[in-house]
Amino acid sequence: MAHEVFISYAAEDIVAAKAICTALESNGIKCWYAKRDVDVGKVWYETVPPAIDKCRLLVFVSSYHSNKSPPVKREIERASGKGIPILTIRIDDEPIEPSLEFLIGVRQWLDAQVPPLEAHLSQLVKTARQIITQQIEAEKRQEAERQKLEEANRIREAALQAKKETEEALKEGKRRESEKAKQGTKEKKSNKAKIAWISASFGIMALIVIGIVVFTPKTVKTPPTTTPPVTTSAATIPLTTTPLTTTPPTTTPPTTTPPTTTPPTTISSLPPNEYVKIDFAPTTFDKKVVNWKETFNVFLSGNLTCLKDIPYPVSGLIIIPKITAKNLSSGAELPLIVSNNITSESIPVKQGETASFLQTLQLQFLGGTVAGDYVIFLYTDKIKVNIGLWVDIDEFFQLKEQYLGTVTYNSQ
Repeated sequence: MAHEVFISYAAEDIVAAKAICTALESNGIKCWYAKRDVDVGKVWYETVPPAIDKCRLLVFVSSYHSNKSPPVKREIERASGKGIPILTIRIDDEPIEPSLEFLIGVRQWLDAQVPPLEAHLSQLVKTARQIITQQIEAEKRQEAERQKLEEANRIREAALQAKKETEEALKEGKRRESEKAKQGTKEKKSNKAKIAWISASFGIMALIVIGIVVFTPKTVKTPPTTTPPVTTSAATIPLTTTPLTTTPPTTTPPTTTPPTTTPPTTISSLPPNEYVKIDFAPTTFDKKVVNWKETFNVFLSGNLTCLKDIPYPVSGLIIIPKITAKNLSSGAELPLIVSNNITSESIPVKQGETASFLQTLQLQFLGGTVAGDYVIFLYTDKIKVNIGLWVDIDEFFQLKEQYLGTVTYNSQ
């Protein structure tokens, strides 16, 4: 950053502005003021507004002249509108104009009415350093939250891509199974045709044999006449001859049994019992009063407990939350805007194992919401885990309605 402090002053107070700049810069705090830093040939609106936007603190030199100065008022208005802290140092006893006092509000004040001015500059430097340090820490927090949101969006995009790939893989699997089924049907039809052809062949052969037997001429032989011997003491025993019958062998056509395929077990084919439960610790909000268009954060923490061994290695968890707000007066319940998901890379997979989690969710009320006190609840829209690809596991988790707390919403 080129400078951290913007000094707002009237032209008649240039000596005081230079003294304030010297004190701050001698303590390592870079400053910007118009007399020194406005480029030659450029007008006010080309250099001053960008310089205000880039600073972390505006020091307002309050005096009789600055309270009457339109440019100073515009500088204060811009800093206030951008949420930049304003530190006021009064160098005379002139009361601050009501319009400027409204913009400055309850921000920091320093009185330097009793000369010399240099005697009050050490306190100015100390206060300015504290405010700048707070601004830097706030910027770091905002950057960390921005990175978390980017990471959550990246994970969400990865989950959507994995879901798309999974759906495509399932469609491809179904297509292949359909092709196999069609191929099996063709093979069955082919086998039936072969069996029919074999049966027809046997029938034709049988007809040929019968024709040969029927139409072949037979030769009749007359056996010689013989006189059997006569016996008087023994009974005549007739000889019974049983003709030998031959049964032709039965030919059974071969049958083809198609192979059976056992589909692999997936997490969706497991019995719908809960595998993991989530226990939430008491939650907190960074704001108890939320204004129109403002975002606010809820800080979640708790433990994941494995109730039953999970038969897959799990490398990540995503809970897509649904947050609602219930008006304590009317009972109306409405959804809130949620900017990120609940994520965890540590998942217990053995019965009895636990893993802790810590998560910040950024929330916002919808436009048109009625002002009042609201109770905030957490539900789950989707729960996914990574087992090589992202899959839905809503039915395997114990997660019921979760009370988060109460906030007050101002619609204006």
